[in-house]
Amino acid sequence: MKRAALALALAVAACGTPTPQIKLHLARTLSQQCMANCADIPLPCNAVMSIRIVDHDDPSIRYLEQCAPVTPDNNYDVCSLNHIVLEQDAIPVHELAVQIAVFPGEALGFTGEGDPVCPDVNFNHANGLPVEEVGAPALGGETFYHPGDSEVDVTLGCTDLSAMRAGKTCKNPTADALSATVVDFDTRAPVRAGQQGDAERLVVLVGEPHLFDGGYVLNASDTISLKLDAEDTSSPVWTAAAEPAFVDNACVEVLEVGPQGSTASLHCAPVGDPPPELRGIWIKRDRLRSIVGSLGLSEFPDEGLTVGMVVDGTANGVANYTVKPSGAGSVVYVSDDGLVGGSATSKTGIFVSRDAPFGTMFSATGMKPTVPAVGGLVAGKVTIVIVPFAPAQ
Repeated sequence: MKRAALALALAVAACGTPTPQIKLHLARTLSQQCMANCADIPLPCNAVMSIRIVDHDDPSIRYLEQCAPVTPDNNYDVCSLNHIVLEQDAIPVHELAVQIAVFPGEALGFTGEGDPVCPDVNFNHANGLPVEEVGAPALGGETFYHPGDSEVDVTLGCTDLSAMRAGKTCKNPTADALSATVVDFDTRAPVRAGQQGDAERLVVLVGEPHLFDGGYVLNASDTISLKLDAEDTSSPVWTAAAEPAFVDNACVEVLEVGPQGSTASLHCAPVGDPPPELRGIWIKRDRLRSIVGSLGLSEFPDEGLTVGMVVDGTANGVANYTVKPSGAGSVVYVSDDGLVGGSATSKTGIFVSRDAPFGTMFSATGMKPTVPAVGGLVAGKVTIVIVPFAPAQ
């Protein structure tokens, strides 16, 4: 799948030396790692970009100080930073520090004329990334300019992923209206926060896929990013101050941030009254890689994949169930030894569909009745379907 790159070029007028360009890149190291595709990173709400060129030895001496609102491009994503125009101020010809930071506008103060005021940022001079502290930017990076440089490469770290709130959230709501939990696909238990858990490295968003060019997609601009509230490390909750606009299905997207990257997982529930409980399901990359390999694929398919599980009343997988899609589409079963085959679920309860379109309801036939669950293909994502036993009457 082709990925959008972020290579922002901003002309800087220097005195007596060739005009350099500032180019922005996204951090791919473990510390403050970003996703490789700028189109997959939502902008903070009402994003504002701080651009400072300061003295190498004394950052209080500033030769350029710009605090500019970011105008979203086609989508509310980080690729929009490509359209910032740098103020053309002359800078002296000596060692300088170039500091870039992106903030949610709702976190900033404003001048009497209504212009945003960008706060100071402390940078770690060992890696050029913002210090992770209260008031840190959503993204940021620092690098140094040396006289004669034709390019200045600034690597932006994703310092505060919880600040990435785009699209419908950019109205600065005042009260939390959304909350979601996340469970592990293999254990069906809530993920844990803290040093012994995984919650801090999960990005959680909510949204609803839509039809595009014959298939379903869920872009960053279609989602609302939730912030981890990890007071209860045994069952953390992600929240956002926003009102969703679901039409048919409410979906929770979970993405693991890490050096190897990961495939976003999607878990959906039909919209009803009362609204469905928002619950994401995280499938570990090794587990998903094993399932993809069992299908004879060398990499995750661009069109997406549906991975499901039939579970009993205690959320354990159950054998000898035949799964049927509501419309077009087919399923295969993953056996106890991780191979694909058979005509019904094994004791893992796992099934896979490579062709059922999004919105398909999956039901199972066996010893006890089950409740149908929604799934189907969404481009670039694994849709997780849990088919539970029906409640006892």
